[in-house]
Parts: sequence; structure tokens; C-alpha cells
Amino acid sequence: MEEEIKGIRFTKQGMEFWAENPEQREHPAEGSFYYWLGAKLAQFDEEDDCDITFLNKGYATAVPIHIGDLTHHLSINQQREKFENYVNTKVSK
Repeated sequence: MEEEIKGIRFTKQGMEFWAENPEQREHPAEGSFYYWLGAKLAQFDEEDDCDITFLNKGYATAVPIHIGDLTHHLSINQQREKFENYVNTKVSK
């Protein structure tokens, strides 16, 4: 039974996501192994004003997204010299 969409909400993103769940299987005729890429839903306690909550209540949602700098600056500051010395030593040989 199809339900009516109650409306559209402009919300923030919730935390729920589909996680890959690879499963090793054996081919019944050939006996070789392969991986079946299924998925499982990772669920969390969601805030009242996020997309997951509104989707569960029957609304469509729109979430503005921004992709910014993902650099882990602490690692750069702590490990740059050690990394560059190691790599440059291996390259120059």
C-alpha cells in the first residue's frame, strides 16, 4: 500500500547509513569462492530535526551538504618530517 508523502522538510543529515557487509560464498557448480556484497543498515539514536526522523514520519527531505577540507592537520604537524625523510631516503636509493 502506497502512503502519501506528508510534505518536504529541509533538514540536517542524520547518522544512519548503509554499510557494506561482504560475505564469502562458494559457487555451487565451480567450487570457487566469491564475495557477495550485501549491506546492513547502521542505525543510531537520531535527533528530532534530522532527515532520518522525518523520513520515518513519512516526509521527503532535502539536506544541504558541504564537502570541505578533510585533512587531519594534527597528523601533518606531528608526522610530516618523519614521513618525508623515510620516503625520500627510499626514493633516492
